[in-house]
Amino acid sequence: GCSSLASITLPEGVTSIGGFAFLNCSSLASITLPEGVTSIESYAFSGCSSLASIDIPEGVTSIGDSAFSGCSSLASIAIPNSCTSIGQYALGYAYISDSSPAYQIIEDFTIICGEGSAAEAYARKNGIAYRNFSGTACTRHEYDKGTVTKEATCAAEGEMSYTCRNCGYVKKETIAKISHTYKGTPAVVKAAIGKDGGTTGKCSVCGESGTTVIYAPKTVTLSKETYSYNGKAQTPDVTVKDRMGNTLKEKTDYDVSYPKGRKNIGKYTVTVRFKGNYEGKVAKTFQIAAAKGTVFTSGACKYKILSGSAVAAAGLKNKKAAKITIPKAVTYGGKSFKVAAIADKAFRRAKIKEVAVGDSVKTIGAYAFEGCSSLRKASLGKNVEKIGKNAFKGCRKLKTVTVKSSRLKSAGAGAFKGIHAKASIKAPKKKLSAYRKILKGKGQGKKVRIVKM
Repeated sequence: GCSSLASITLPEGVTSIGGFAFLNCSSLASITLPEGVTSIESYAFSGCSSLASIDIPEGVTSIGDSAFSGCSSLASIAIPNSCTSIGQYALGYAYISDSSPAYQIIEDFTIICGEGSAAEAYARKNGIAYRNFSGTACTRHEYDKGTVTKEATCAAEGEMSYTCRNCGYVKKETIAKISHTYKGTPAVVKAAIGKDGGTTGKCSVCGESGTTVIYAPKTVTLSKETYSYNGKAQTPDVTVKDRMGNTLKEKTDYDVSYPKGRKNIGKYTVTVRFKGNYEGKVAKTFQIAAAKGTVFTSGACKYKILSGSAVAAAGLKNKKAAKITIPKAVTYGGKSFKVAAIADKAFRRAKIKEVAVGDSVKTIGAYAFEGCSSLRKASLGKNVEKIGKNAFKGCRKLKTVTVKSSRLKSAGAGAFKGIHAKASIKAPKKKLSAYRKILKGKGQGKKVRIVKM
């Protein structure tokens, strides 16, 4: 690891270059080995990337694993005939830690060696260019199209051989085993949710009995689980995957059944029934819901969705309606919704003469009936708890207001401002005293009386 070491001459008497002796001496450009050296151990010069030349003395008998790996500046090396043992990746390889394989042959690297020597055998085995001392050379292997020297079967791997056109070096590659060929109809154990299955049969080639795993279905998903009501039938797509992430095929591996209708608000169940190599069934649900804020019409009025179960009266559908009744509930998309409120400004300046508020209404919004100059009679349901500010402001002909509710808790400023000067506000006998306090000073004239029903 002496990164600044540039050159060195080893003294006479040195017989072996120890393992890792000059490992990663990246600046080492030249080294002189004495005649008495007989072995160069593993990784001795590995990573000496500046080493451009080295003379291996006659008498060296072994070169260890990766001895010269990573010597990227070394274009060639002469190996004497005395060398009879060369380790793995010893010559002509670069080490690349993040690649596969980690060792790769250095381009244009040449081994100079004796004909029939261990170095020549190493070069041929590893596909590295070499040149004999006699002049026979192979600077770069050029292979033919290859020949199958051993056919692959279901029992054993095969072999493919490629021969260099220049030097005759033969490179061999393994051919993977082929699949078994089962005769007859294989026995099937069907897979199910949480349980693998398999097919078992006997190979007609090798006679071996084998089992192919049928992986258990793991996930059943719908493309969409919530739809906004639009009056149309909804049909979510189904995807089924096994525990290995493979997608199963509809009609081959499973069937899907949908309930009838699927148009109205509500929950619906989709059933997946497995078939073929699979068994069992799975039920998945989706829902059609009314989107909050949706406005629809029912009877003479418009309504606005407040929640999954409640709406507010939001205005008139028929502008000429003279008498309106706000019901306890209305139906939208096949679902019943309680009419829980009358929205702010819902019937502002409408031409209505009479209104009856249903028993589900708890809140009458601000300015709800403001300016209804033709309104003469208003009946408020049994559960009204709040009357918003200016709710009946300017209803100058409003002469009778009946409050059936025993739950009224508040009335906003100006709630009855400008109603008929001699109007009567009728209240339950038991609540008369309390309501006189709640309704006091809400804009009505001094002659307006609060009396029992």
